Amino acid sequence: MHHLVGRLSALDPEASETLRIVSYFDVLITRGAGLDGLLRGAAVLSGTVAGAEVRGRVSRRDPDGHPVTAAGEARRSPEMSHGDWTVWLERDGEPGPHDAMIVERLALGVELIEGRRRPEGGFEVVIDPARPVAERVTHLARHRLDPATPVRVLATAADTAETGAPSTP
Repeated sequence: MHHLVGRLSALDPEASETLRIVSYFDVLITRGAGLDGLLRGAAVLSGTVAGAEVRGRVSRRDPDGHPVTAAGEARRSPEMSHGDWTVWLERDGEPGPHDAMIVERLALGVELIEGRRRPEGGFEVVIDPARPVAERVTHLARHRLDPATPVRVLATAADTAETGAPSTP
């Protein structure tokens, strides 16, 4: 990827910066960065305060990666929202040339974090013995899985390296 960014920057510096931003956030997301890590990344890349409100809790980071607790007077631009969250950059003047891409990638990261947090988004519902069978079967159907098909679930410690892609017998 770094080789591609280098070659692209010689041809089109604007496109190479966009690719660098995408690559930066991909690494953060792949390595399991949390909200604070994503905000630090957005703040560093943009050179301004990055913020998020997730389920009513506001978090903001400055370009040095430090938490910002004082109320901001700069406008939120650009800003993206979905469901229980909103992300933004804080600028006094016009948005920077890459602000929209930074906010878009920040929003994607937050959406992925929130998707992991919601049991309805994963298969936790299916294996949760406290859930009614009808709800579990409905969830399987939503994922186009036949309830009669045997499924093997592998549980590991949270700090165990990932086993790779899902597999089938």
